[in-house]
Amino acid sequence: ARPRDQANKSTATLTGPCEATPGWQQQLTQLVQPTLLESSERRDLAAPSTAPLAAGDEVTFQIDLADGSTRKSWRLAVAIDRIVVRPGFEGRFVADFEDRVQPGEARRLAIAARQEEFRLRGPSLAEMYRDLPVAQLAIVAFDGAGQELRRATSSALVGDLQRGLLSACHAGHRQRDVMQGRVEAGKSAPLLTLDDAAYDDVRHAGAGAAKCEALFRILQANPVTRQILFEVLALPSWWSILTQWGVRVTFTVDFFAAERVASPLLDGGPDELWSVPVVLLLNGQPGLLARVLIGPSGAPHGAVAGIHGLIARHPSDASRQVVVRLVASRRGATDDASAPASPGRR
Repeated sequence: ARPRDQANKSTATLTGPCEATPGWQQQLTQLVQPTLLESSERRDLAAPSTAPLAAGDEVTFQIDLADGSTRKSWRLAVAIDRIVVRPGFEGRFVADFEDRVQPGEARRLAIAARQEEFRLRGPSLAEMYRDLPVAQLAIVAFDGAGQELRRATSSALVGDLQRGLLSACHAGHRQRDVMQGRVEAGKSAPLLTLDDAAYDDVRHAGAGAAKCEALFRILQANPVTRQILFEVLALPSWWSILTQWGVRVTFTVDFFAAERVASPLLDGGPDELWSVPVVLLLNGQPGLLARVLIGPSGAPHGAVAGIHGLIARHPSDASRQVVVRLVASRRGATDDASAPASPGRR
């Protein structure tokens, strides 16, 4: 359930534990407008659409890393190579904050009754698995000069990509007062009883968090993207590595702190955008602080579940910063979802 990765200990410079700078969420929020939205770079974006995802749907991100006076740039293209139907299981792990909320008594009794009925009947593979559309993704990284560096492949459920993350922003925002601070508190938060609508919103935010974890695993599949992450991360101490046998990578995403972005992207962009705080943890220590920009997830932007950008920084050194901007997108074929795409070619 938790994404894991292993740091390259032979080349990484290890540091001691890092504490996140107080007020970092608001500081990054203030940078969203000038950094992500007001770039003078031309954006070649497909018009927002609610159409189903198709083979050939592609998005391209510009990635800029600043480390003091050092600057590096990459481009990353993510395309749906093809859509296939496979037996699959639509389930997810429950986030810690979900464990600390419960619905009212009537709904709890109904849930318990269904669980008991399922237990007595016995699980069946037919109920647990069914045929699901799966998007096979091609991820291609380019250097600043446009030279292809690496290719990687991954896959994701089409339904998850198409539904995207925007509705999780809406649900989290509705419960922002009730759930404030509870994502960070996790299982240590006191148990809270909610009405049905609020409980459904919390579960919806939990589903959004699980989807973010799945997208993070997709990015980890590309060695170049993984290297970019570790160039800006605050790596954990030797003691943490020795006691935990490596670097355990986890992260928290707080949809209850989602904020509506004041203005949309440039011409051709969506008319609704939200930013959501994310903390990437290395062995439980903050390694990267970020706000992710989320918009609609129809074709083609659903290839990345509607993520339109990201601004992130080192937890204690604001001069180490990475900015990810959506700079291009294009629709694929709408009449033949099985046709393969050629990611990165424009």
